[in-house]
Amino acid sequence: MIAKTHWFFAQGITQEGDFHKIDLSLTRFNQYTYINFKAKDELEELFKPFEKCLIGSYSLDIMPEEDPTHHWIYIGQK
Repeated sequence: MIAKTHWFFAQGITQEGDFHKIDLSLTRFNQYTYINFKAKDELEELFKPFEKCLIGSYSLDIMPEEDPTHHWIYIGQK
């Protein structure tokens, strides 16, 4: 899941339900897209059918002109 601390979140122009319309037209992606960002505290409710084993995260710093990315990892057990 893409975290709300990902640099894409700051590129949001509108929100439609859970999805944010993101303007990446001036980046290497050259497009608009929709992303459902999540905060850590939203993951347990989202994955409620599963017993939580671990919630982790990772960040990547890929391009010098872009801020780091931030993603959540939810590991659950049925």
